[in-house]
Amino acid sequence: MKVRHVLICSSMILLLISVTVVGAQTADNLIPNDPSTNQDMTENGEDLYSADLGEGTWTVIASCDSFWDMQFRIRVSLYSNISDLLAEGEGAGEQGVSVEFSLEEPKFVYIRIEETGGNSGFYEIGVYDDAHVGNIPTDSSPVNTEGSLFPISTFLLIPIILLIGGVLIVGIIVFRMFAGQPKIEDIFKMQAPDHALPERYRSEPKTSDIRTVRLPVTCPSCGASLTKDNIDWTGPLEAECKYCGAVLRARLEKL
Repeated sequence: MKVRHVLICSSMILLLISVTVVGAQTADNLIPNDPSTNQDMTENGEDLYSADLGEGTWTVIASCDSFWDMQFRIRVSLYSNISDLLAEGEGAGEQGVSVEFSLEEPKFVYIRIEETGGNSGFYEIGVYDDAHVGNIPTDSSPVNTEGSLFPISTFLLIPIILLIGGVLIVGIIVFRMFAGQPKIEDIFKMQAPDHALPERYRSEPKTSDIRTVRLPVTCPSCGASLTKDNIDWTGPLEAECKYCGAVLRARLEKL
């Protein structure tokens, strides 16, 4: 019963941690005119960015190497839930996807990029003013193509690591709970005398199974092999090793 409670509680804690981590998507900050390179994206995944922009016309550009063959949708909004759009656009990443919008005063904006087709891979994204946008190529940008062909997003790695760690912790707890219990083959059975039984069972017939007790076949203190001939009963369900005097705990067979 205790093991079941431990497993249930541990599973619920792991589930809450995973849901919290997965649900708590935060926006990475984009610095104007300074692109973020080697951003990883899972298939059909999405990333959220924020940028503190001044008055004027701005252009968001996202691109990837043709090696990754990704399709992007870009949406820009003043709100993190991407409602009330300022601009929207989509296209092939290898050709570069650009979205232009204007601000009448300095604003904090949110930019969501979604992978709408193709494979997982790496991409580059930036937000540029008029003075810099003309210097940005809109065709394939050099992006990291080394490493795994199926990169796992850092965002997804966090709950995976937590789950693996949680499983290991639960495994260790369960192992320790069972490690101290003797195996069936590591015990021997015998009929206990009256003074070795709890008082409420002493009136049972001499042939009753309730008088059968279990004891370890090896002394946990000195390692000597034990039988009914080399132990002394010192109290209810308590015996003593004749070799070293260590206390041995007996268990009733039927309980």
